[in-house]
Amino acid sequence: MYKKIQQFHLKSPSKVLVVDDELLSRNVVSKILYRYLGCEVYTAANGQEALSFLRSNDFDLLMVDLAMPGLSGIDLVKRILDLKPHIPLMVVTGNATDEQLVMIRSLGIQHVVFKPFKIATLLEMVAEILLSKEQINNYV
Repeated sequence: MYKKIQQFHLKSPSKVLVVDDELLSRNVVSKILYRYLGCEVYTAANGQEALSFLRSNDFDLLMVDLAMPGLSGIDLVKRILDLKPHIPLMVVTGNATDEQLVMIRSLGIQHVVFKPFKIATLLEMVAEILLSKEQINNYV
């Protein structure tokens, strides 16, 4: 799929919001998405900051870490689905329990990346989501 994204250029830079309480994780993911996919990347250090971004911006993809202090990743996902259900969601986690994974799937989230991840795996998943979203928008 990553090779596919290189062949088919997205019409405009995709806007991605990366929500993770770990600064290093936010920075690494941001740089990867910008460098390889040309995404316009925004970052939030917690759920409240993410919700603030969502109230004033539209995004093509939201990447949410499960383990965050305060508003948990699962609670954030639920709030996002209520606020902007049309935005694709992807969960990033380093230590999800089976119960959390079942909950995520029950909410309709099919894309989960486990830390530590391979760059190619992340890029392929993001490219698949963005290409799918762009194809849907072309038919509307």
